[in-house]
Amino acid sequence: MEMSERSQITEAEVGISAYVSPDIAGFVGRFKDRWQDFHVHEIDLNGVELHLSELLSPGAVAAELQAVKTARREARAALGPDFVLEPAVEAELQVALGGPLVSQLLGFLRQQGKNCTAKEGDGGLSSESGPPPYVDLDAAAPDDGSKEARKRAHRAILSSFGSFLNTETLEGEGGSRVIRVWMRDAELKLKSSITASRER
Repeated sequence: MEMSERSQITEAEVGISAYVSPDIAGFVGRFKDRWQDFHVHEIDLNGVELHLSELLSPGAVAAELQAVKTARREARAALGPDFVLEPAVEAELQVALGGPLVSQLLGFLRQQGKNCTAKEGDGGLSSESGPPPYVDLDAAAPDDGSKEARKRAHRAILSSFGSFLNTETLEGEGGSRVIRVWMRDAELKLKSSITASRER
């Protein structure tokens, strides 16, 4: 569409059918006609204009992703029978989950090892010659069992272990809710195998 054609569009064509103050005369002009009109200046809460201070090269991004992978592997490798929670992490989990659920989560993490091979079992999920792929925590136990309490529980778990754990709230047996804490790699394998078997 040529520039002259675009400037010929009427108010009715773009949905304008009335004016707030029809007695005030309008004005003629172009509104957001050039690419420069869409240039955005980010301004923080103190009124300071923000500017791009660093451009990341693809190599820098790849190096950062590799560092994240390495950290995830190291954190995952620390799991096992001798695994202990750092005091600050334990304190955060105690507030969000309460003592019994922290003990249950710690027991689950101590069961994890390098040879976690999970598969779909009869009527549910089970592990084969390895640790369980998930643990179900009673969702009514944290604080008052409210949705906000469950959110705090999810956040506390993921803030410390999000590189290798994942959480979701599910309906358990008898309609009670559970917070399912998954080993991320096992969850991916199991859920993708379930999806693949349903597609066949």
